[in-house]
Amino acid sequence: MLNEEKIKLMTKTSIYEKKRNKDITIAEKYFKTDYITYSMIKTAVAVTIGYMVSLLIFVIWRAEELVKLISKADYFEVVKRIIIMYVIVLAIYMLISFAIYTLKYDRAKRYLKVYSSRLKKIEKIDDEELSMTGRLGGTVNNDEYTGI
Repeated sequence: MLNEEKIKLMTKTSIYEKKRNKDITIAEKYFKTDYITYSMIKTAVAVTIGYMVSLLIFVIWRAEELVKLISKADYFEVVKRIIIMYVIVLAIYMLISFAIYTLKYDRAKRYLKVYSSRLKKIEKIDDEELSMTGRLGGTVNNDEYTGI
């Protein structure tokens, strides 16, 4: 005999899993600090590449002016300004990244708890069916009088 409650719960769980699979996987696969650290490293690499590309575009865009200033420029001061700007941009992005990935992991952890609790409910229903029938599915064969 089919258990409607179990079927409904399994359907809801399956839909939930398909919808939240990426988030559930994050919470299952990583510890919080590992996930945040890995994500921040990716952010740092992306910011560094973006900064270098932006700097290159700026140099190409202002090439004529830079050629005129090249003889008068204090190279140490120019490099110092470029590095200071890079550190400021990197720090801003890292703070934002930390906040976003912390919230994302916490949300994923909540989704995993909901998913796990639904699986436990399904398992509990299976255990109840097993204890009633001696196997999953079927009917109860324990007549009080005959023992069959």
